[in-house]
Amino acid sequence: MTIGMICAVHMAGLVAQTASGNSTAQSSGSETVSEKISDGAITTKVKAALLNAKDVKGFQNIHVKTTAGAVRLTGTVPSRQAKEAASAAARTVDGVTHVHNDLHIAN
Repeated sequence: MTIGMICAVHMAGLVAQTASGNSTAQSSGSETVSEKISDGAITTKVKAALLNAKDVKGFQNIHVKTTAGAVRLTGTVPSRQAKEAASAAARTVDGVTHVHNDLHIAN
């Protein structure tokens, strides 16, 4: 149910983005709207994967940003094992081209 809520909220934002512009038009950055939607979908799927990952504790402290399929993980996790598990979970998502793990281990 939690995953469904996360996906619903994120998809509502993507629909609003799509409604505000043509899918082939350039957005304010170098990405097209369709690329932003794809990256947004990847971000949502990575968050769901982190939520479901057995060894990822403290997932609520992990921030996910996707650009052109490359996922950047930032924030803090309680252990090295959680940091590695977060990367592994992100890599399982279709469309992820690379994972930049910038997570810090909490003291």
